[in-house]
Amino acid sequence: MTAFVITNTSGIAIGLFCSVLWLWLLRRIRPRIKISSKIAEKVDPELGPSRFYIKISNLRRRAAVDLQIELVTLHLKQASNGEIYAKTMIPIQNALPFVLPGRDADCIYGHVLRLAIRHDLRAELANGEATIVQLRIYARDELSGMGRVFEKRYTDPETDLIQGAFSPGETYEIH
Repeated sequence: MTAFVITNTSGIAIGLFCSVLWLWLLRRIRPRIKISSKIAEKVDPELGPSRFYIKISNLRRRAAVDLQIELVTLHLKQASNGEIYAKTMIPIQNALPFVLPGRDADCIYGHVLRLAIRHDLRAELANGEATIVQLRIYARDELSGMGRVFEKRYTDPETDLIQGAFSPGETYEIH
């Protein structure tokens, strides 16, 4: 009877340990993408209206594949049962790369991408407190196929929109 209890207890303990180890490994092989906390606003009178840029980078050595990039404005609206957010899509000029390469010694800054937006984000955010500009990125790891959603919200035109351009490389400074 004692051998039966010891065998079952050790089996359960080993099963729990393997489950925790497996979950830890799955979390480690998902993509990691960093999104800039500020939006760069490039004002050039020759090009016409301002252009806006959001910088993203892949922090893993493996590529992030099947990227789906969505930029929307969320406007608070009154509904019959309360308030809801109405979503409006904002086009991104260069949202086509379905693969964001990983960090590699051969390719210095291939894992960094600046998303270009021609839509007037300053006017959208200046509409009032009830407006949010939201960037959502879905990516999968090229080896494991594990996916992850990354999201960043911009709400204040004074602090989230900065005139200038992103510095080259991995920094998120705007000069």
